[in-house]
Amino acid sequence: MHRRPRRLRLALVAVVAPLLLVLAPAVSTAAEDLAGASNLRPGDAVASATQLPIRWDAASGATQYEVQVFVAGMWTPSFQTLTTSTSVVATGLAPDTQYFVVVTARHGAEEGPSTADFFETLKGAPSAFGDVPTNHVFAYHMQWLAAEGVTKGYGAPPNLTFQPSAPVLREQMAAFLYRLAGEPEFDAPTTSPFLDVSTAHVFYREIAWLADAEITTGYDVPGGKEFRPSQPVLREQMAAFLFRYAGEWTIDPEEPTFTDVPTTHRFFSEIEWLADRRVSTGYDEAGGTRTFRGSQPVLREQMAAFLYRYEVLPTAM
Repeated sequence: MHRRPRRLRLALVAVVAPLLLVLAPAVSTAAEDLAGASNLRPGDAVASATQLPIRWDAASGATQYEVQVFVAGMWTPSFQTLTTSTSVVATGLAPDTQYFVVVTARHGAEEGPSTADFFETLKGAPSAFGDVPTNHVFAYHMQWLAAEGVTKGYGAPPNLTFQPSAPVLREQMAAFLYRLAGEPEFDAPTTSPFLDVSTAHVFYREIAWLADAEITTGYDVPGGKEFRPSQPVLREQMAAFLFRYAGEWTIDPEEPTFTDVPTTHRFFSEIEWLADRRVSTGYDEAGGTRTFRGSQPVLREQMAAFLYRYEVLPTAM
């Protein structure tokens, strides 16, 4: 099994300094995957050099909220507290240090399904993309994707666009994961592993690498396999791609997390792993249940959030 080399990544998140902090936008219907305490955001205050005010909307049924503030790339929180309020001031932080914040809603002694995080944008920070305003709910994630070189967008500066509401195509997913892995050295074969991907394809190296790393198996057809590069990536396929990319972690939940993903689902383990890693929390439904909607295409803005959470959020809390 090919395993990608891990690269140390530092994300520009909450920079604690005496600067005015910008409120994150209200959650819109396009903001998939932010559940419960979803519009977690900086508080209405000026941060000091060592304090960061945080507030969020109440999650239905929550009895407490666990607040954790991490230095980017670290697993041990710099600040941690339990509160029944929907706001808190994180103290004891270091000036000019990069942080991210996680709030988990708790229902009694149990951790609830509503986990939210925010990644801060300083006032006046410009967007690299003309179609991504700074108040877009996933603006930071898309900016991060560009800063890491995972996406190049469409067009050329100063007219770059991201097309956040467009679906991610399978050929684009290959490019995203190849770049996220650090563009590893790879000698693409002179004969394509897929009948529908020529060696002259703009993403041939990336797609061939995806197959070589066993991240994709393609589609069996008479005479060989197809990759179907121009088809949208479905959410269930995205789960499988990331699961294999990560090295196939073991996950054995007691019961399904999502009502539309039974234990018999072909990608049950992959989707449960995605939920366990908090890469996706799914969609809140009536009666306190959640769905994953695996047959829906992944939007580019959502993929930016998924990849950010996979790379930056700690794997253990």
